[in-house]
Amino acid sequence: MKDPNEKRTLLVVVLCMAVLAIWQIFAPPPQEPAATEIASKPATEAPATASPATPSPSQVPAPAVPCTSAREALKRDPPQGGIATDGVIVEADSCRSGLARVAFPGASSAVEVTPWWQWVLNKFSGKDGGWTPYVQKPGVEELLGKDGAFAAAGFGPRESVGRWTVQREGSRLQMTRQGADGLQLTQVFEPGQNPWSWNVTVTWTATAQPVTGTAWVGVLDGFSDLEGTYDTQPFLAAVVDDDLEELRTPQKSEASQVLEGPVSWFGVSDRYFLAALRPAEPSWGAMRWEKLPGGLTAGVFARDNVTVAPGAPLQQRFALYTGTKDVERLVAEGGGLEEAADLGMFGFFAKVLLFFLRVFQAGVKNWGVSIVLLTLMIRVIFYPLTAKAFQSGKRMQALQPKLQEIRERHADDKNTQNTETMKLFQKHGVNPLGGCLPMLVQMPVFFALYAGLMHTPDLFHARFLFIQDLSAPDPYAVFPGLMVLGMVLQQRLTPMTGVDPDQARMMKFMPLLFGIFMFSVPAGLAVYYATNTLLSIAQQWYNQRNFQAPVLEDV
Repeated sequence: MKDPNEKRTLLVVVLCMAVLAIWQIFAPPPQEPAATEIASKPATEAPATASPATPSPSQVPAPAVPCTSAREALKRDPPQGGIATDGVIVEADSCRSGLARVAFPGASSAVEVTPWWQWVLNKFSGKDGGWTPYVQKPGVEELLGKDGAFAAAGFGPRESVGRWTVQREGSRLQMTRQGADGLQLTQVFEPGQNPWSWNVTVTWTATAQPVTGTAWVGVLDGFSDLEGTYDTQPFLAAVVDDDLEELRTPQKSEASQVLEGPVSWFGVSDRYFLAALRPAEPSWGAMRWEKLPGGLTAGVFARDNVTVAPGAPLQQRFALYTGTKDVERLVAEGGGLEEAADLGMFGFFAKVLLFFLRVFQAGVKNWGVSIVLLTLMIRVIFYPLTAKAFQSGKRMQALQPKLQEIRERHADDKNTQNTETMKLFQKHGVNPLGGCLPMLVQMPVFFALYAGLMHTPDLFHARFLFIQDLSAPDPYAVFPGLMVLGMVLQQRLTPMTGVDPDQARMMKFMPLLFGIFMFSVPAGLAVYYATNTLLSIAQQWYNQRNFQAPVLEDV
């Protein structure tokens, strides 16, 4: 479980479950019964006009001014030479090794959300300006920053500089560079069988004499730290030795890290999109995270001590995937790409729930409504367990007078107290954990749905009621607020009189703990939790009206 947000969620839920377990045992009887598809469109459905016109075969000559660095070069030279499929555009320029742009014309860039509490804090801190909950950033979704280079290649230093010749012939893009050491480097990009797949060939050729050094292919960009956020910014990712590795905090990482083992794929990813290179020979080199001068970070697939001799070029082939992190598509592509959609330890359940979510979406055509229907389906399926937990709680409440008597009679002898308590439970067939076990059974579903809604690209730019993007936080905090109010109401429906004051205070803090967590999660998750809480209240109200406390003998 590498996602820090998933770890925090697990900690919060485990703590709350512990509180609920204590409450199930010691709570007194109640006084009286209480009277999203990416922008609704997959990347492969991008308008045909997004593809650049295909000119006759042409070659971009190298300008007279040499490239001194990628940053300086970009100020002078716009991207030159681009090819596109139905859903992806890749472009190269003459000053960067590899692709200077990986864009998805079918998806607008992520919205920038300013929650109301952030606006209030800004006002108190003296920052002027009105409150704009949503700001749509211009342009389309991209996986590279202004300094980025994807599928960059070189021999020796990890610098994405130098003058390249960019040639486009139909849908074929070729980049060539002649080094001072007589080594010629050629990169060829060609569309694959699917609109989101490409074939990449990198060739190192010695033109005069043997050259020895480190051959590498990788990603270079100025990545920012993402730890502890629900951001959509790109980060480095790879599957090495069948394990998913991510570099989300490059500024805090070591200067260099070597990831041991065969490399299934490597590339750049964000929450919903992925560009990954799958080497034809997984053991050709080793995967490395590296820091570069100028604030850049590199993830390179490198092979040391390589000698390239005239007449014996070195060549490495890759399959390139550029598309959404749709689980079904990634599984179909193979090569371990499905690991990029990190669904956590309950990934199987997450895939099942996402399947039903898409079934509902096919019918109602709204991801928010689909989430509500999925939540309703889950509550109905687990209602027998919920009812059983309620009945177990009733039996425990009926035993409270006798339990209190045992505690008072053996106040100074804990062993005898525990023995007498267990005898009482056995006599009346009461399981002290009966109210908690059904909830524990539901925990895999809880985390699976969290992971599924957190990472599915379907919610990207999906609208629901006043929410403009279900993948971004709710700036109005309406659904998190509904969940908090619902949890408070649940506590009111179950009176806490007679409970240990410390336990009562802990119970009262539960809505606050969940509320703090929910204010920063994607709105799609908030819709689920709010709906689930309201349905739980309805079921609790129904149970209290239809189930009477059992009459136990000798109590």
